[in-house]
Amino acid sequence: MAKKRKRRRSSENFKDKHPISPYYLLPIMFVIAIIPLIVFGKIVEIDGLEAQYWISGSLHLDFFQYYKSIYFVVAVVIAIFVTLYLYLSDKISFVKSKYYRPMLVYVAFVILSYLFTDDFTIATRGHVSMFQGVFVLLGYIGLIVLVFNLVKTDRHLKFLVGAFVFVGIVIGLLGITQYFGFDFFQTNFGKSLILPSLLDPQADTLKFGLEQFGIYATLYNPNYVGSFAALMIPLSFALYFYQKDIKFAVLALAFVGLMVFVGFGSNSRAGILGVISAIILIAIIFRKETRKKPLYIAIPFALLVIFGIGLNIVTDGSIVAELKSMSLTDAIEDAKEYSDNKVFFESIEIDGYTGIIRTEESDIKLVFNGFRMDYYTLDDELLDTIVNYKEVTFVDEAYSEFSFRKSTTDFYYLTNIYDRWFRIYVTSDGLKLQGLSDELYVPQNPDQIEFLETYGQLFSARAFIWSRSIPMVKDYLLIGAGPDMYTLVYPQDDFAGKLNFIGIKGIVSKPHNMYLQTSINTGFISLIALLTLFTMYIIDSFKLYYNRTFNTLSDYLGAGMLASVVAYLVSGVFNDQVIMVAPLFYVMLGLGIAVNRMIKKAELIQE
Repeated sequence: MAKKRKRRRSSENFKDKHPISPYYLLPIMFVIAIIPLIVFGKIVEIDGLEAQYWISGSLHLDFFQYYKSIYFVVAVVIAIFVTLYLYLSDKISFVKSKYYRPMLVYVAFVILSYLFTDDFTIATRGHVSMFQGVFVLLGYIGLIVLVFNLVKTDRHLKFLVGAFVFVGIVIGLLGITQYFGFDFFQTNFGKSLILPSLLDPQADTLKFGLEQFGIYATLYNPNYVGSFAALMIPLSFALYFYQKDIKFAVLALAFVGLMVFVGFGSNSRAGILGVISAIILIAIIFRKETRKKPLYIAIPFALLVIFGIGLNIVTDGSIVAELKSMSLTDAIEDAKEYSDNKVFFESIEIDGYTGIIRTEESDIKLVFNGFRMDYYTLDDELLDTIVNYKEVTFVDEAYSEFSFRKSTTDFYYLTNIYDRWFRIYVTSDGLKLQGLSDELYVPQNPDQIEFLETYGQLFSARAFIWSRSIPMVKDYLLIGAGPDMYTLVYPQDDFAGKLNFIGIKGIVSKPHNMYLQTSINTGFISLIALLTLFTMYIIDSFKLYYNRTFNTLSDYLGAGMLASVVAYLVSGVFNDQVIMVAPLFYVMLGLGIAVNRMIKKAELIQE
């Protein structure tokens, strides 16, 4: 047995001394450099519950997510086959790692959630708002495993970091043009690149840009651009810190400036919070470097400030306004003011042909008797009404903000309560409200966190969404609803809550929090597994770099990747995991683990 182990060690040493060509990393390079840039129209047919709980009927036109998800899965599958070939041909050995344990737990519960989901179409393909089905989620974990098993030298590292630089430059240049009012995708040539021939006649009507002083690049939403910047800015700092040659330092500094511009241009508070956390971490880790060469290290930090001041001047103060809006105290006061100046709906309840609408000020009971609607207090006192043609108002001053107008078809009552309009339909099954896709529903009054309800407008109504999403976690402690099933299991029929914050036709397609997203889609245990993975990496990395003397490329990039991972995870408190950016994060995490291993191995060899 001892001889056998010795031969195996010898084989592994031989493989390490003869590392694979970086060209075997091309599928992963494709994930980094190309997939975030894919923009092409796809008409997706939807039916069943997905169409019922959506806003565009049976067809959905997607430009930014569908093909990214398809090519992502294809690239990961190719990378898996390449890795298996390398292993079977004895060119690589698989790394033994403690990181496999939380990843295996996560994978197991993703698969279980998929097998027990209520809709295999959505769980496989992904919901039309996200396109992160089961194969995409498994692909994220696959990326980590592939990267830290394949990347073993500085040459491999440079190959993949070069891909990050490439995608950063392309998105940065696109972002500059969009920020100053010239959107490449609104030009005839740009449209010709992203429109399938079927949609050529609609080219002139295609609009999905932003106003001036905003960036969506190829990532669809400025918030996702913010998450992208949170990943890229710390990496760009590390690249600059490493440079010894003045020419390369200038180029690296230009890249820092471009990424900083993207960060400010995204106008994403979540991204800015992520970057701030990364900058603090960078300052801690590179504190010794700062003492050795303070001016050199200070330059990118100064650039951050200069860009902020310059863009604030150009945009007439929007950067400062955005930073001020990040004040938690001010945000809480604004949310409280919103609540104080608005009469909230407390619940809407329907039982057959009887409905009860409760508000903070007055409650009303509706009873359809087969011919007309009668209106009562909750003590069953008939309210005196004023009828003007088909509109009903009330004598009682307590109901001065209530009105009901019977439609000319007599099928519904157009209801106005405290300046919020909605329709109450009379159907053969009783009273119902009109919601998404003009479907009729009996309202839900879901569990909620009352404190968050009070401040529901906080963080662009995220607090309202969290107030409904957090109680959902208890329903998915073991097995989640299924990959990308959040939109279907969220209480879209919570009309009282929607009337308070987003309108009765508003759809909640994501929780705006990657941790709630994971917990509901694939279960709380899967979330714990992911958090364990992230925590293990962060602790290992912090121990490695906290007191380190930085010399090599691996040293600098490893520390930068730690800061990038932390920045992304912080922005994930306010942003979702999306196919536009998540592949970059998981490659970065895999690279971070690989670099840590490379450094530790080099130290062992030196000893």
